[in-house]
Amino acid sequence: MRPALVCLLPLLLCGLGMGADTPGPVLLVGKEEVRLRLEVRDRVSPTEAWEAFLHQLLDYFDRDGDGSLSREEADRLPPLPLLGGKELVITINKLDTDRNGKGSRAELKTFCRGHGFVPVVLVLTSPTGNDARLAETFSGRLDANGDGKLSGDELRSAPRSLRKYDLNEDETLDLAELLSGAPTHAKPAFHHFLKLGAAGKQDAKLRINFSAPPGSKVKQSGLGETRIKAIAEEAYRLEGPSGRWWLTVRAERRMPDLRTTREFLVVQLKESLGEKRSLSKTDLEEDAALAGFLDLLPYADRNGDGRLSLKELEGYLGLMEAGMSSQVWVTAADRGRNPFPFLDRDGDGRLSCREQHLAGDLLGGQAELAGLPSQLDLTFGGPPVRSWGGVTVPLAAGRSASKAAVPAGPNWFRAMDRNGDGVVSRTEFLGPPSVFRRLDLDADGIISAEEARRSPHP
Repeated sequence: MRPALVCLLPLLLCGLGMGADTPGPVLLVGKEEVRLRLEVRDRVSPTEAWEAFLHQLLDYFDRDGDGSLSREEADRLPPLPLLGGKELVITINKLDTDRNGKGSRAELKTFCRGHGFVPVVLVLTSPTGNDARLAETFSGRLDANGDGKLSGDELRSAPRSLRKYDLNEDETLDLAELLSGAPTHAKPAFHHFLKLGAAGKQDAKLRINFSAPPGSKVKQSGLGETRIKAIAEEAYRLEGPSGRWWLTVRAERRMPDLRTTREFLVVQLKESLGEKRSLSKTDLEEDAALAGFLDLLPYADRNGDGRLSLKELEGYLGLMEAGMSSQVWVTAADRGRNPFPFLDRDGDGRLSCREQHLAGDLLGGQAELAGLPSQLDLTFGGPPVRSWGGVTVPLAAGRSASKAAVPAGPNWFRAMDRNGDGVVSRTEFLGPPSVFRRLDLDADGIISAEEARRSPHP
């Protein structure tokens, strides 16, 4: 059996020049170590996207077109986002390492890489107080006989066991509802399963390929008995030896949609320009509706005339879009023994009726679990900023269940599915229990649209 500890080495991607001795997070579930190298791939590698953005950044602020940045040009660069909410401010004194009074492309790349603005950023988080409270809630409610173990019957009874938390009776449990009845004394273990450790010998690999076909985006090698199971669209679970730890991987990049922001600002400026070619700072200050342009004017004003044209705005917003997608921010979150992230298969921040009924799948063929396993969550996104270079950045949209995507069933099925989640639960079903059991072909406690179609007359 492989040791029950996983160490994520620094994220070494195609062409990513991070040193092999850079510390990485260690996921502790035991005393032994298995170091895991994480490789992330996409149609365009993170390094290529990062380099392309830095080239665009230099070209936009290189007013005289000499292929480098002067002192004045470098001073106008927007700060770049760093870990911990910090920003990287670029000045010619820091950039110009050869002391020729200019900042070259090579110097810009070297400076950014050496000061934390890199293609891949790793964020390590500890369990929160809410994680600890939810872990106790699930353990207390699901472990009906109090033996410290979870059996298949107990997990399959999750919808009934957790029903008391459904305050609005919509058969869906959101975090607010679960936390409303959670114990207040629970305290998280600080870095109980995550800590920083030095890189060492590579023992195994975890490959994430965003552009691979569904169902094959996550692969592993060298992890022995560790299994990978696709649990939902873009979501995979790695089960450690004996079920002591589970790593849930969301194999998608959740990015803010700057295109919407771009379209809104472009239309707004077009309407305000009228017959003018550009607007001055005074024009922007006099119109309250244009106040949002004041923050980006110092950066977007490429020719330095103190005015904002439509061409400058479009070019600058395109640069910011490239900047948002130029990095992969990887969050390795230790969730303690809180199973909510795993149960929340579609990642919409709530447990649907279907997800609650699928809690029995936690065992994965085993007879029982000795309590809840340690939950580790791996997600991918962009810089977690609300504003960058004067541009307001919308929140990255979470995945939510789409009613349009729910397969339609017979009329009686759609009528009984009062909350529109695509299944009919025992509570929603209006007929006798014997009929419900007959329609529930797989005996999972809910009637799906497919089951309803196969038995159109209840």
